[in-house]
Amino acid sequence: MSKISLQFLVIILLLLILCTTRIQKLTVENDNCNNHFLLDFGFQEGGIFKIQVDYVLLDPPPNQMKTLLPIGFIADSTSGISEEDPSCSLLLQPNNESIFSIRKTQEDWKRGFTFQTVMNETKLYSIWYSNCYQDLPLSTYEITLNLKNPNSYLSAGEIPLPTIYILFFVIYLLLFVSWQMFLKKKAGKKYKIHSLMTVLLIAKSLSIFSKSVEYYLISSTGKSKGADIAYYIFHL
Repeated sequence: MSKISLQFLVIILLLLILCTTRIQKLTVENDNCNNHFLLDFGFQEGGIFKIQVDYVLLDPPPNQMKTLLPIGFIADSTSGISEEDPSCSLLLQPNNESIFSIRKTQEDWKRGFTFQTVMNETKLYSIWYSNCYQDLPLSTYEITLNLKNPNSYLSAGEIPLPTIYILFFVIYLLLFVSWQMFLKKKAGKKYKIHSLMTVLLIAKSLSIFSKSVEYYLISSTGKSKGADIAYYIFHL
C-alpha cells in the first residue's frame, strides 16, 4: 500500500471515529461560511443539549465588545438553514420549541461559557454555527457538544440499535454453528471455498458483535472507547 493510500485510510478512519461519538470536541479554524453544519441529533422529550464553548475568535475582530454579535450556534428542527443561505432570520429570531439560538458578546465568546437546555418534545435537530456579518470575517472556535436523551447518549432513532445488532450477532453465530455441522457431515467434499465461507461467517459475526458493543458504549457513556476500531478492522 502506498504512503498516500495509507494516509487516506487513516484520515477516513479518524473521521468515522468522530462520527460515532456523542460527546464531541470540535475545533474549527478560519471558517468562512455563513452557516457551518455541525451535526444532526434526534432528541426525545427531556433530552439535554449542552454546549461548552472554549472560545470563538473572529479575524478581523469586530469593534463591539458589550453588544450581542451577529454570530452564534443554532439548533433547528425546521430544516430552515443551508450552507449557501446567508439569511440570519433563524439566529436573530426569538427562541421557541423548534429553534433556539446562542448569541453572546465578544467578551463572552473570547472567555468561553457553557449553555444547557432541556428539550420539551421529540424532534430531530440540526446544529449549526452561523456567521451573519456582511463582510464575513474568518471564524475560529473550539467547542464540546454533549447531546443526551433521558436514558441514552444515542440519537432517538438509534436507541434500539444495540439490541438489534446483538440479535443479528446471535443469528450469525447460529449460522456458523449450522455451517460447521453441515461441513462435518460432508467431510469428504470439503473444498477451500468452504473454509473461506467459514472465515467470512466468523468475520461477519465479530464485526456485528463489535458494532453492538460500540453502540452500547455510546449509549451509556457517549463515547465508543475503541470498540469502533475493532468493528472497522473486522468489517474491512
